[in-house]
Formats: sequence, C-alpha cells, structure tokens
Amino acid sequence: MQKKTFQVSEEIMATQGQRFAHYILDLIFEYVLMFTIFIMLAIIARLVGNTAVIEWMGSMNDFESIMVMIVVILFYCNATEILFSRTIAKFITGTIVVLEDGSRPDRDTILIRSVCRLIPFDHFSFLGTPARGWHDSLSHTYVVNKKMLEAQLHEFRKPAVEEMPAEVAIEPSNEPDQTA
Repeated sequence: MQKKTFQVSEEIMATQGQRFAHYILDLIFEYVLMFTIFIMLAIIARLVGNTAVIEWMGSMNDFESIMVMIVVILFYCNATEILFSRTIAKFITGTIVVLEDGSRPDRDTILIRSVCRLIPFDHFSFLGTPARGWHDSLSHTYVVNKKMLEAQLHEFRKPAVEEMPAEVAIEPSNEPDQTA
C-alpha cells in the first residue's frame, strides 16, 4: 500500500486581498512596536539620566532609521511566526504559515522566510496568481486559510472504508431488515 502525503492546494491559499491586508496591518503593527520601543528607551534613558540616547533617537539619519526598521521587522516576524506560525495580521485574517505538507515550519524556515522579506519589492511578488510571494517560495512555505487547512487535513487523515481493518470495516449485510 502506497502512503499518501498531504499537499497544500491552491484553493486554501490566502487570497491577494488577504496578502495585501497582511502587508498593511503588519506594517502598522511594526510601526507601533518601533514607537513603543522608542518610548520605552526614552523613559529608561531619562530615568538613568542618559540624554544621549534621546538625542540620538531625535537625530537619526535615514540609514539608521532603515536599520532600526529592519531589526523591528525581523524581530516582529520571527517572534510571531516562530511562536504561532502567524503574525498578528494573519490572526486577524484567519490564515497561517505552513509547509507544503500542512505542517508547522521550524525556526530555521521562519528565519529564512523573514530574511527574504528584506528582498526589494518582495511585497509586490505576491500579486500574481496564486498569491505566493518570494519569501514564501524561497522558504518553501505557504500562507493558507487555517479553518480550510484543518478541514482538509481532517478529511485527508480520515481512513477510507477499504483501508480499515476487516474487523472495523462496515460491510453490507445480506440479511433482511428485521426492524419492521
């Protein structure tokens, strides 16, 4: 008997609209995170009397701003996807990051996925059909509807009647129905 393996189908993959929502919502959450970190740093700096940190934050050049944002993006994406296989935006849209067989990606796969997000124009790469970006393709991951994935996995794992052991399989009876 040949063992079948589950494969993510196009019908459960996130739509272009969902992917666009992920981009916008996650960008908002990343800015909120960066703002929160800066506020906390400013409070701590003021408490310990280090005004140099506050002055640096107020006079960051473009390169420093980009580097800080890259660190925030990597932290946000890695922390949420390693812990939950989804960012906050994916929680909102009911989607999740999985491997081709529907399983949860490991830490290294998520790290690759997050670094690939830094490729210029990556956020436009999911506008094709199917809506699968470079950070998905290069990390061999998929963003799918979580409920549809669970339903397909449940259906896939349900044994067919002919695959059940003889003592469990339900066979038609030749006896007449005596429930009348």
